[in-house]
Amino acid sequence: MVGKALLLVVAASLVVVPQALPRSQAKQLLVDKDKVQCPKAAFTSIQAAVNASSPGDTIKVCPDQYDESVNVTKPSLTLVGPTTVNPGQCSAVTAADPTRDAIVTGAASYSFSLVNNKVTISGFVVQGSVDGIDTSDTFSGYRITNNIAQNNSTRGIDLLSSGKNQTRVDHNCLRQNGNSGLQSEIVVAGDPGNLSNALVDHNSTYGNGVDGLDFSGAGARAYVTVIQNTSVEDGLGGVSMDNSIGSSISQNVTQGTPSLYGSGAAIFVGGANNGLTISGNTLTGGDLGNGIKLTQVQFTPAFTAPNVGLNVSGNVVTGFGGSGILAVADAPNLTLSTVSNNTSSGNAGSGIRLQIGNDNNKVSNNGTDKNGANGIYADSAVGNTFANNHMNLNVGFDARDDNRPANTWTANQCITDSPAGTICGS
Repeated sequence: MVGKALLLVVAASLVVVPQALPRSQAKQLLVDKDKVQCPKAAFTSIQAAVNASSPGDTIKVCPDQYDESVNVTKPSLTLVGPTTVNPGQCSAVTAADPTRDAIVTGAASYSFSLVNNKVTISGFVVQGSVDGIDTSDTFSGYRITNNIAQNNSTRGIDLLSSGKNQTRVDHNCLRQNGNSGLQSEIVVAGDPGNLSNALVDHNSTYGNGVDGLDFSGAGARAYVTVIQNTSVEDGLGGVSMDNSIGSSISQNVTQGTPSLYGSGAAIFVGGANNGLTISGNTLTGGDLGNGIKLTQVQFTPAFTAPNVGLNVSGNVVTGFGGSGILAVADAPNLTLSTVSNNTSSGNAGSGIRLQIGNDNNKVSNNGTDKNGANGIYADSAVGNTFANNHMNLNVGFDARDDNRPANTWTANQCITDSPAGTICGS
């Protein structure tokens, strides 16, 4: 028994974990389905090249249409196609060209499945699958850049990560996917569906059925930065987030979002967010929906814990059919948070509206002019402080409080108020 145990220990010590090769030893593998553009290609399928590769290798894929689902199981691989994305032209939809693009259609439910660390995917058109690109929260350090994900029945990208290494998704065009351009959601049964330590920046989304960038659903988000993305005419929302910690939605631009659903929002916030920052976004409405909407009940699953410590600041919100900034009547919803230095004007509803259950927040230094309902409306919310806000030329009231004794109003600039004479000039 002792000898057998010793033999097992020695054998275990000889197991070799694959490591990325030094750059000088890494290979480049060339793929061309018909060998027209690249006659010297050694492989006619992407999967065959992946199978023959070693960690650290680069797989260059020449133009053609590849009807396969590529399963990337080795670490530190770089897969490069010839497609160049101009994010500013994402809404100018043109068909992919197999003489110019590497088009991966996905023979199964995905075009690419990334199931190891530090995999890079760049320069592809992924279309016609359930998901264009799938990831796993068992791994991390993904780089997904300069791709077009279009016309997939569910998602362009399903983004998960363990967070050990930062994952970055940038400069992609995500358009006309059935559900979302990008979604952080469970794909495999038993997978927690978590996303941690991720940077999502400089992507363009257009015409997706529900959301442009959706960080909600089963699972948890931690330290996710969503910055400088553009959403045009996505169905329900531009960016959504729930069940997060230490994350941010900043400097994004939405146009005409949402155009299809009056219940939607350019930025859609569910429950159980802690320390979420929503700042510096420019949100221009279509005919329906809200600018920034905080609600729990429209998310599945619904996380019913309150949103705590949120910083909603420096956003410009104009032209929505609903309210510019709306915290709906969930109990509790928004608490111990700050809404400051926003411009929320020219909306058909109120500039800022806090319904019942949105208590003990500070609302300060906002400009809410020329809205179709009220400038700032404390709709039965309590324990809030409203200070140094500018409200003028609103159709209903500049300032309205349905539970006036339970909130504090200080140094606000306005003309009309309800109850009359209790807010403006006080």
